[in-house]
Amino acid sequence: MDFRPDYRQIPALRAQCGYPPVLALTATALPAVRQDIVTLFDVDTVIQAPLDRPNLALALSHPSNSLAQQQHVHQWLDRLNPQDRVIIYADKRRDTERWAQHLQTTRGASVGVYHAGLPTAQRQAAHQAFLDRTHRILVATTAFGMGVDI
Repeated sequence: MDFRPDYRQIPALRAQCGYPPVLALTATALPAVRQDIVTLFDVDTVIQAPLDRPNLALALSHPSNSLAQQQHVHQWLDRLNPQDRVIIYADKRRDTERWAQHLQTTRGASVGVYHAGLPTAQRQAAHQAFLDRTHRILVATTAFGMGVDI
């Protein structure tokens, strides 16, 4: 599996700390990924817990055309508390850019973009702006989900 470089340092850190017990938590990892976590990170236990958390709301949409999709996203955003932070996942890098531009233009929202094609510093800045609430909305590819702690 292709884990973040920081994650790959877990075994060395664990060794430096005298091999304390390690627990991995996941809501969505498939069985093969859970096995990779055990093997690559030398963890003792992997717990897969439900994704039902009071601070998270999930919606999935795949309308038949882009106009319907835009309407659906706007309706969904209109139902949220203005203080809520939102991550919109897109399948492709170019879609993250398009959605961010669309939302900035149509909603006047502060929107960040996060995908693997961006320079590391730009990705980190977008992530930090989202955490700091400078960006209320972050449009990202699905790989962003690994390691998000909001």
